[in-house]
Amino acid sequence: MSAPIPRRSPGGYTLVELLVYVGIATIAIVVFSSFMVDVSKQAAYARIRQEVHHTGRVLLTRMISDIRNAQSVTITSPKELRLVTPSGSAIRYVWNDDPAILQAEFDDGSGSGTVPLTSSAVRVTLLDFQYRSANTNEISVHLRVAQGNESAAPERRADIDIASAGIRRRSLYQ
Repeated sequence: MSAPIPRRSPGGYTLVELLVYVGIATIAIVVFSSFMVDVSKQAAYARIRQEVHHTGRVLLTRMISDIRNAQSVTITSPKELRLVTPSGSAIRYVWNDDPAILQAEFDDGSGSGTVPLTSSAVRVTLLDFQYRSANTNEISVHLRVAQGNESAAPERRADIDIASAGIRRRSLYQ
């Protein structure tokens, strides 16, 4: 009579047990990795969306504030606004289609300079200045800002489309 074969080796696991453990560990690693990739994609999208929305709101707030406080405001084209500040400095907001950036050109009499108001992380896709009525003191600004990466997947694209109007305040001393 032969001796029975032990089912479990006293020195380790059987081959079947080892394969089951490796399979379970592989499934757990794949699920965890997939979760981490999804979390990092969502975090990146949230950062991009926050940057786009913040930039759009700051740009619109700045332009409306400058319109309200200006001595004079002139719309030279739907994409260009010129205004004179109470100190006599000239500011010109210009939207360039090619690099899709918004620039402010300043001229305080002693010199001029151009400052980009957007970075490469965002693009201005629409800027429209219009007089709201025959009253040239009331100006509407329509602004659309999108993320800088145009090749992003459609579900990962962030943009903001906002509009506001500003009424130039008359100074007490004019």
